[in-house]
Amino acid sequence: MLRNKERFRHYFGDRTFYQEVLLVALPIILQQLIANAMGFIDGVMVGQINGSSLAGVAVANKYFTILQSLMFGMNGGMGIFISQYFGAEDHEKGQGLFGINVIGSAVIASLFVIPLSLFPRQMLALFVSVPAVLQEGQAYLNFVRFSYFPFAVSMACMTSLRSIGQTRKPLLIGSTAIFLNSFLNYLLIFGHFGLPRLGVAGAGLATLISRTTEMALYLWLFARGNEYFDLRLFHFKQLSTAILRQILRKILPLVSNELMWSVGTTTLFWTYCQINADFIASLSVVEMTGNLVFTLNGGLSAAVSVLVGTQLGAGRFTEARDNARRLLTSWALTALAAGLVIFILAGQIPLLFNLETGIRALATQLLRVQAALYALIIINVGYFLILRIGGDTRATLIIDSAFVWLFVIPLAALLSLIIKPDMVIFYLVIQGTEMIKILIARRFFQKGRWLCNLT
Repeated sequence: MLRNKERFRHYFGDRTFYQEVLLVALPIILQQLIANAMGFIDGVMVGQINGSSLAGVAVANKYFTILQSLMFGMNGGMGIFISQYFGAEDHEKGQGLFGINVIGSAVIASLFVIPLSLFPRQMLALFVSVPAVLQEGQAYLNFVRFSYFPFAVSMACMTSLRSIGQTRKPLLIGSTAIFLNSFLNYLLIFGHFGLPRLGVAGAGLATLISRTTEMALYLWLFARGNEYFDLRLFHFKQLSTAILRQILRKILPLVSNELMWSVGTTTLFWTYCQINADFIASLSVVEMTGNLVFTLNGGLSAAVSVLVGTQLGAGRFTEARDNARRLLTSWALTALAAGLVIFILAGQIPLLFNLETGIRALATQLLRVQAALYALIIINVGYFLILRIGGDTRATLIIDSAFVWLFVIPLAALLSLIIKPDMVIFYLVIQGTEMIKILIARRFFQKGRWLCNLT
């Protein structure tokens, strides 16, 4: 009996462990749940116009997906060091890294705005050629592209705070921006309270206003001088060359990996379009629904930073391994429960959108495929976050971008361009590659090269 209790505690942890997990992860899960719930509602509002509007926004947002992934790589990489320096009680280095995080994010975002401003229609046409979808996508892109800069600054601020376990203020700021965005969508998409009916352009404008507001709130927060970080953004100049080189060696592989991964997933979206571009709207429904479940990822990321990253920074490797294993187990069980709920509701969710009958039916089938795989997807995310927090960039490169480019994309290209199977079969095969990925990721986890103190 005692041995069974020890085994249970080994994989699941005790009450103290979950109290700490909830303290760190719950505010982030709530923030992202609110964000994704509002995003789902925004999608429903856009979907009330017609399927072309929903598809146009989905295509336009593929460039934002690439930017978001780059931010995830850079901010996550900086978060590794911020988390570990916080654990080592070295505030000066943490402040310097915060400055690099904000400035670097702003520069990367600016690089996206330029081509999307000069060649908007041409960049959208890389995915689809349907005139109605292109028109709606460009109307949305005309405003939303300018929100990339404030988004990047806000994300750098948010992830820096999360890396040191501060989650409540990002929750408040993010929630404010999210509710503002949804309210403005209601006003500007449909033209309520005497405002013009702008359709998808209104959705883009609402996003721009809300993201700018979010950035302003973060800058105000740090300008007061009461936080762990402040607006001395060029404080990184005091960091030694050796430290900057060490950081660069870790950050570049992570950013490169995220770039390759995001371009890879965007390429996969292109292969879906080659099967049947008319069904992009159904993929949008699946993606928005999946985002509700993947709010777990934000909480998992914060929990890994605090419960694993700070343990690594303090040199407590056994505790770091145990916490990592417990997080994987608990998150997988939660994802299984969420998948069951979505599987049951899959027939009702597409009814919220103004879609043709065939597209609704396809969305239901795709929702059920993805729901069955939620646990696998989240475990793979967990492995990636754990390997990354320990600086095992080689492993993260292999299980993330290398896996996509060397296996998934060739398989998708073969199916979409030559075999052209039914959309459901295609989606099942591509999403089912998560089962292979998890075997590779688990192997890297067991090797333990991520058990490393980077400070």
